[in-house]
Amino acid sequence: MKSLFTFLFLFGATSLFAQSNCWTNLNSQNSGIPNSQYNTIAELPTGEFLIGSENGLIVYDGVNFNFLSSSDAPLGSKSINVISVIDSSVYIGTNNGYTVVRDYGVGSIELFLSPFTGLSGDTVTSLVMDTLNRLWIGTEEGVSVKSGLNWQLLTASVLPSNKVSGITALTSGKMAVATDLGVAIVEQASNGSYSATTFTKQNTSNGLINNNVTAIFEDSSENLWIGTQFGISKYDGTTWTKYTVSNTMGLASNDIRGFSEMPDGSILVATAFGLTTFDTAGGVNHLYSANGLAENILGDVIYCIADSSTYMVSNNQASGNDNGLHIYNGSSFSNFERENTGMPSNQPLVLAVVDKGPGNPDQMFSGFANGLYERGLGGIAQYSTQNTNLPSNSIRDLSTDDQGNLWALTNSGLSKWDDSTWTNFGSAQGLTSSYFISQAITDSTFIVSNTFSSGVVYYNGTSATAYKSFNTTGLATNTHSDFERMPNASAAIATNSGLSVFNGSSFTLYQQSAGLPSNNIKSLKYDWT
Repeated sequence: MKSLFTFLFLFGATSLFAQSNCWTNLNSQNSGIPNSQYNTIAELPTGEFLIGSENGLIVYDGVNFNFLSSSDAPLGSKSINVISVIDSSVYIGTNNGYTVVRDYGVGSIELFLSPFTGLSGDTVTSLVMDTLNRLWIGTEEGVSVKSGLNWQLLTASVLPSNKVSGITALTSGKMAVATDLGVAIVEQASNGSYSATTFTKQNTSNGLINNNVTAIFEDSSENLWIGTQFGISKYDGTTWTKYTVSNTMGLASNDIRGFSEMPDGSILVATAFGLTTFDTAGGVNHLYSANGLAENILGDVIYCIADSSTYMVSNNQASGNDNGLHIYNGSSFSNFERENTGMPSNQPLVLAVVDKGPGNPDQMFSGFANGLYERGLGGIAQYSTQNTNLPSNSIRDLSTDDQGNLWALTNSGLSKWDDSTWTNFGSAQGLTSSYFISQAITDSTFIVSNTFSSGVVYYNGTSATAYKSFNTTGLATNTHSDFERMPNASAAIATNSGLSVFNGSSFTLYQQSAGLPSNNIKSLKYDWT
């Protein structure tokens, strides 16, 4: 059947306990990434991976490593401690404040530094959103809670210590805050005051194996996993369970760096001597250099459902020659080099796959600030204003129509590519604004939006019509985050007030009353199978 999906960002994994030599090891010797320490990794809304190092931010797109410049993401410090993807925005914590890239690739960018905001402390170690849409920021001076323009500070009067090493949002709505002197489970009373239940090695009868907590994570069964340099403590709400090298076969190091969860509920643990996995049957398994991992001292771990792979970064401070990104896919390993890809610049902004029809290989198109790059079994090509009639090199969005033609949105309008030339649609066709998202529908019709005020602008092959929420039934807002083509020359529109479906003349609105889990829709994909 055919159906429309709204996307949620999930984390998990599949079994990692296959044969040896199943790693993709990417480091400064084979990929062009710097000789550095890599502290954190996160999957972006685009499907790429953002890596935080001691020398800045690197984007890995599955083939290339590309540095982010200060214009892409201004940072208070190049030393990156944490990256959090919340909805479609990216939060980056450094040794000097944090940066927010809103609606990654299209939204605003903000830099928060303690001298100029309500942030207390410089070294940001945690960035977590609670159930009330408040941002919790952990630093060496406590937890700064940001709600809109308002700031609150939680210090040692509530927490065990001001030095915060991690924060996680609990299913209960409470927040777990890890410090160098124990863990606090924080909640807010109806009068606005905060209180906490504190866990230390002393008051848990050594259930918490050590007070200096290095990582904290709640799994899907609401177990709290707490990592230290002396092993792991797991708390199920009643009972503490401790895991150390001495009592757990398969745990090769007590120095715990990070946690993640697989779809089957197994827990991935990044340690100072490789990757450990706790499976749901009670087994503990370990993978390290003997299995093909280039660097055992890991900094972070996440799992990618899209390619069923585990992504790890390493941060050996002593030597670090093999520090980098390590990808385990369960069956093989490969090496990728940036130098041989032909990418036109260091930052791809948008991607599209073009179906060339039966018997012909699909082609992948990447849109950049300076043109288009095409790669696939059919070959490699670059397109810009210098070698085609593309009106602008600044690519903002890519889509395909019902005939498989590629359409590129630039700051000069929308253009259709027929494998030899561009057909350009701009101000002469009624596109009078600067647009940021688009969707081709047929080979002559399309919709565009600037995402906040233009409404949905529909071009019917002859003229353009702007549909806005104040004069259009079925379109609840002018704030749009995504478009997706559907059958019968229709299109779906993701808004923060529900899902609108446009049939070429009218809109139908679907909200929570129709079965949506939330009216705030971020991304769309139609299942054509």
